[in-house]
Amino acid sequence: MINELIEAIESGQFWSRFNHCIYSIEDDNILCKWQGKYVCEIQKFSIEKYFTDEKYHLSLEMYSDYGLGPRVYVNEEEIEDFLQGKPCSDGSYLCGKGITKFLKELINGK
Repeated sequence: MINELIEAIESGQFWSRFNHCIYSIEDDNILCKWQGKYVCEIQKFSIEKYFTDEKYHLSLEMYSDYGLGPRVYVNEEEIEDFLQGKPCSDGSYLCGKGITKFLKELINGK
C-alpha cells in the first residue's frame, strides 16, 4: 500500500473521510457495486490490521431492506486499487462521484 494511505489509516483520517463520503447527502457520495450486480449504499465499514497476518483488511456492509446486507471483504493487496474504483477479486467495486473527491482529499490532506 502507498505510504499516504497507511498514514491516513493509522491517523484516523481514512475513517473520518471515507465515513463522510459514504454518508454524503449530496450527489458525490461513494456507493459499492456488489459483485458487479447491484449498486448498494454502504451502511457500515471497518479497516483494521489483523493480528493473524499483520495486514490491513477493509470490510464493507451494504444496506438491505431485509436486515443484514451483503458484505465485501478487501485484503491489503487489493485496498489501494479498490479505493480507486477498480474491482476486487469478487467483482465488487466502489462507484459514485465521491471516489475522486475522497482520493484527492485523502492524499492532499484537505
